[in-house]
Amino acid sequence: MKNISLFLMLVTCLFITGYSQVWSHNSARETGEPAVENLEIDNPEEALYHYKKALQEHQLSGNLSGEVNALETIALIYTRQKSYSLARYYCRKALRTGEATFHAYYLLAQIAYEENRNFPEAQKFCSEGLLKFPGNRQLARFQVWLNQRGDAELFPNLPAVQRAGLPEARQSSLSSLEQEIVEEMNRARQNPSAYARHLEELKAYFDKDLLKLPGKIPVRTREGVKAVDEAIAFLKRARSLGKLKASEGMSRAAKDHVLDQGRSGKTGHIGQDGSKPYERMERYGSWEGLSGENIAYGDETARMIVMQLIIDDGVPNRGHRENIFNPEFRFAGVAVGSHPIYRTMCVINFAGQFIEKQETSER
Repeated sequence: MKNISLFLMLVTCLFITGYSQVWSHNSARETGEPAVENLEIDNPEEALYHYKKALQEHQLSGNLSGEVNALETIALIYTRQKSYSLARYYCRKALRTGEATFHAYYLLAQIAYEENRNFPEAQKFCSEGLLKFPGNRQLARFQVWLNQRGDAELFPNLPAVQRAGLPEARQSSLSSLEQEIVEEMNRARQNPSAYARHLEELKAYFDKDLLKLPGKIPVRTREGVKAVDEAIAFLKRARSLGKLKASEGMSRAAKDHVLDQGRSGKTGHIGQDGSKPYERMERYGSWEGLSGENIAYGDETARMIVMQLIIDDGVPNRGHRENIFNPEFRFAGVAVGSHPIYRTMCVINFAGQFIEKQETSER
């Protein structure tokens, strides 16, 4: 087996600052470069000033959706600053408008957990949010994560896979979203020129370097639409590649890392036990040729996850895109789960060849 492994992570979140890391198996050097600059975190005091000013303007003009967006964003910034009383105050103001989004419920649940580990209250806000927004993935995943975390704190001496709620790490199949991510990557690989139209549609939501998606907090990108145009040009000249085959073992390795960081709140490619991506894959089989890993934090849909990895904003070598379009990669494993800070995360493992362990395929 060639000892070549590329470990790549993309952090793209509509709420918190993103960054990118490129790891090399043959070097201990780590390089990091911001991929997304978000005003709310990079300049919190300036952001609070501008959003409070915007809040007053929206209230005077009767722009209810703008008012709610400002209230929830202010609450988010205070949450990140651990000013929980102020964050709770602005969340409740958003709820009183009657037009709050799921973010207000999510933040209240997060505050209840972070401030004093109040699991019942956090669960209550998740449940209330799901009543108003049935099927909301972020609230549902956070609710699952709270169950997992609660079990971990109640039964700290049990192995993780034995705690209630954690057998998900050994599920026998990919979730619908995880399967969608594999299919989305394959659509891009098989017909890159046709996939470019999705990026063309995304351009309409850019205002200079700000990405303003409907219902989302604006994100300040590093390169703006220039990176999207460059990705479109790449797709239009890229050749068609074969499908990535979903691997059960590689997906379980990815899920191990999702659950690990879901508990720890950390980011990056190294597990709490010191494991590297290729070592986690080796728990469930053997890989050959080339291996790699992408991690995306914050996005909810398969299309947004894959598009952000392809655009690779702020990453000079576009390493995440290279993983998706690497002709040597034939197998992929995907896992999606909750993250206590970035809210959601997706781990994608790649390999040129992967042979499942017998016990993995039989589970």
